Amino acid sequence: MKKLFTGASPYWEDLGTVGKSEFGYYGVVSLAVSTETIYVAYRDAQANGKVVVKKWNKDVVNPAWEVVGGGPASAGTAEYITLIVLNHVPYIAFKDGAKSGKVTVRKFE
Repeated sequence: MKKLFTGASPYWEDLGTVGKSEFGYYGVVSLAVSTETIYVAYRDAQANGKVVVKKWNKDVVNPAWEVVGGGPASAGTAEYITLIVLNHVPYIAFKDGAKSGKVTVRKFE
């Protein structure tokens, strides 16, 4: 994941350590921004294909990606993941393998 900094000499900067250790994803990554907070939702290979939501903690000393909710947001495998953030609350929708492929919509509070 990268962020573009603009100015006289624009450049891209990595947000955290990107790679299998940071995001063990496969498939599409859904991204949403709420004010200054960046969220991503993705199907995590390290969590057996469950959907995981992370947010960028831009702490000056230890910036890092943090898992929202402490773990996977789905009970089973997830596909076709969509993420939006409304009023600082992330919502995800996905095809839910734990519910015979039906759509599940969840929010985090």
